[in-house]
Amino acid sequence: LFSWAAGMAEAEEEEPGPEPRLKFPPWFGSIWKTFTAFTGSLPSIESAQTSLECLAVRWAGEDTSSALNAKRILPVMYWLFYPLFVWVALAVLLITLAKVVHPVMR
Repeated sequence: LFSWAAGMAEAEEEEPGPEPRLKFPPWFGSIWKTFTAFTGSLPSIESAQTSLECLAVRWAGEDTSSALNAKRILPVMYWLFYPLFVWVALAVLLITLAKVVHPVMR
């Protein structure tokens, strides 16, 4: 939930939903608790957009016009070149597989 919606969520009453048709087996609850036991201890990873904006503020300063421009331009450059980089990396991998692995496996 968003921080501004926390009060609204507490005020709403949950209506009971329909009875599920598929019942989970009794052992599922304990296994699910085991899988999700360490979820709170995992570090939070920021999105690429947030990381780039923080990098732009660190590089250009906090309250300057160059910081505002950097906060706009750096993510645009990243999102422009990232897909191209992925396509080039995929093409190199496929060419390597076709030229090196395929003749060996024949």
